[in-house]
This record gives sequence, C-alpha cells and structure tokens, in this order.
Amino acid sequence: MIAEDSIGNRGICRMHTRSSSRRRLATQPGWPGFRVRKLRLKRAVPRSAKAPFRACGRGFTLMEILVVLAIIGILVSIATGVYVSRVDDARITRARADIQAIEAALDIFRLDNFRYPSNAEGLRTLVERPDNPDILWPQGGYMRRLPMDPWNRPYLYRNPGRNSEVDIYTLGRDGRDGGEGQDQDLGNWNLDQPSRP
Repeated sequence: MIAEDSIGNRGICRMHTRSSSRRRLATQPGWPGFRVRKLRLKRAVPRSAKAPFRACGRGFTLMEILVVLAIIGILVSIATGVYVSRVDDARITRARADIQAIEAALDIFRLDNFRYPSNAEGLRTLVERPDNPDILWPQGGYMRRLPMDPWNRPYLYRNPGRNSEVDIYTLGRDGRDGGEGQDQDLGNWNLDQPSRP
C-alpha cells in the first residue's frame, strides 16, 4: 500500500506487526510504526536477453580465423580450377563450330565455281568480292564476316591441304605447329577427335 508521510515523501508502508488493526493504523502518517521506503525502480531485463550479449562479446581466436581462411582458400582453388577447365573446353568447342561454318561456306563456293579458293585468294573470298570477274560471287558473299579463332588470331587456310583437300585450321593457344591440349592444332581434319590434355 502506498502512503505519504508528513514531509510529502511517497512510499510503501511496511509494518512488522501481527495484528491486522495495527497494520491498518500503520498506513496513517504519524503512527509510531509508520515507515516509508522509497522505491528504486529497476528496469527488468530477462536473463535470456542478457545471454547473447555475453556470448557475442567473446569474439574469435586467431586459430579459428586461420582455419576459416584455409577452408575458403581450398574452396576458391577448386572452383577456379573447374572454371578454367570449362573456359578451355568452351574455346575448343567454339573453334570447332567456326571451322565447320567456314568449311560449309567453302563447299558452297565450290558448288558455284567448281573449285575452292586458291591460297592467294584465301578465306577473304568468302566475305569480299574478288577481283577475278570469272568467279561467281553472290550478293552479300558466302559469309557475313570471317570469325577469329578463340585466341584472337585469324583461321588459316591451305589449298591444297596436307590433311584433306583443303585445310582450315588454328594453331591453338601457343600459335605454333603441334602441341597438346589447348596448344594442339585444330583443323577440319580432326574435329571429331577429342583434344588431348
């Protein structure tokens, strides 16, 4: 029960008596047993709400951070290896598709002119009108443009070819004859062969 003493302080009356009548009288100011205790209000915080702050304040040890960094490094190296191998496979696939498209255009040129372009005429004859007036050349040419190989070099052409009637090929990543894997020469004579690693 809250009461106010003669000075004006508000508080809770407490009596240590056993009688109920005295307890009622003790609520009145001026009674000898009247006591006033000031309330100190404390904001109640549940224990469950305090626990996370203590746990978060601990932090990580140097060993834990090093272990996490090592795991991240291993995962990145595995992902990078897979990505690089996929990029290399995509380059070879693109080179095969380009060579097949050039070969198809050369076959149409041969149907029109009864021969393949000479070494001097080259693959440019497929996209640019040649100076020779005897060559039948359709409007727009046989190809819209000549593609570059995946390593940004022009495809090579040889007539007569060493491996087929005409050779259309790329020297691979290294730009030199021979090689294996990405450095292997890729031409219209070995399109169906898997590349050697």
